[in-house]
Amino acid sequence: MNLPDAPQVVDERLVGAWPIVETDTLQCCFHFQRLKERSALRLVTIDDESIQIFEFTTMSVGDKQLFAASMDLNDWSSSEANGQSRQYHLGHYVVNDGEAVLYLLDAKKIKELVSRGVLTGTVDSDGAVTLTGSPADLTRFLASPEADSESSADSLRLRRFAASPSR
Repeated sequence: MNLPDAPQVVDERLVGAWPIVETDTLQCCFHFQRLKERSALRLVTIDDESIQIFEFTTMSVGDKQLFAASMDLNDWSSSEANGQSRQYHLGHYVVNDGEAVLYLLDAKKIKELVSRGVLTGTVDSDGAVTLTGSPADLTRFLASPEADSESSADSLRLRRFAASPSR
């Protein structure tokens, strides 16, 4: 799958450590890192059981902030040459006053749109959806109000770690 063709803008507001708030079971922290000469952030998620690393590309369409997160495999060029395509988790986000909310597209809802022909894509035997439309079509969908209604009800609410008070 290709990235949407929206302008990529590294959102510096995200750089730092952000624990998830309002969860009863999962203790998790997101660490957004700025990398030199990269058009994306590195996202390191740490929870009770694992550490995962993603490439987190942020894009801006109108007044909407979009993201595409993919597992950060060091050398995608060799993986793509061997027939592996990059898989993205797509959604939009809002940052306001030290809080961020990530809205991930809901795979079940997107699968329904693909089956109705509203979006172009495929569904594999595990139920994973791959959107195969053009980057322009993907951008138009993600920027639309319809994409907001296709987001998961379970958004991720993050709060930036506050700086330690000086003594």
